[in-house]
Amino acid sequence: MCARSKYFKHLPRSPEATAGFTLIEALVVLIFVGIVTAVLTDSLTRVFELRTRFAAYLDSAAASQMTLSWLRRSTESLIPDYPEGEGRFHGTAVEFSGISLAAPGADPGIPHGISWRLLNNVQNHELRLETRVDRRPWVAVAAWPELSGRFDYDGGDGRWVPEWPPALVTQNSPQIPRLIRVVIGSSADGWSAILAPFGPRMARVRNDNLLRSILPQ
Repeated sequence: MCARSKYFKHLPRSPEATAGFTLIEALVVLIFVGIVTAVLTDSLTRVFELRTRFAAYLDSAAASQMTLSWLRRSTESLIPDYPEGEGRFHGTAVEFSGISLAAPGADPGIPHGISWRLLNNVQNHELRLETRVDRRPWVAVAAWPELSGRFDYDGGDGRWVPEWPPALVTQNSPQIPRLIRVVIGSSADGWSAILAPFGPRMARVRNDNLLRSILPQ
């Protein structure tokens, strides 16, 4: 090896040559940054979706608890009407009505006609619960992303029936069921509650109309 070759071989590299990245190193860094960014973006998207679903679940649970409180108060305070009165209790799988001493939004202790119903909105994939006091308009109080819901009634024999009064009814049958069950949804996210009227269940003895004497004509 010549002296000139030895000279160039042992020459120190300039600072410009040692500083900076080669093209391959820059590409590797860019690829690594892209992978990390993609992973972080996907993780943040998943976290956001989970937070959105969790918030919706909390809102639904809070609405269910508030609605259940209204349902309980108005149902526990149900009272019977006279045998031929227009305020006597009547229930189907999607609606029930009667007279209550604790109607939603009304002064407690004063009899009012109340109604609760379930409306299925197929287009919005939504089940709405609405209530009405006396002859006022219906008011929606809760909604769930469900397509199924129902009311059931128990007269005291442990059997749930889809309507009240049941098909076989006599003069000795109670006007108000012993228990009312509301079932919202059929999935694991659904909920149900059993409501128990506390007052008398038999019809009043005088043949008159209780609501007609209370409500303005």
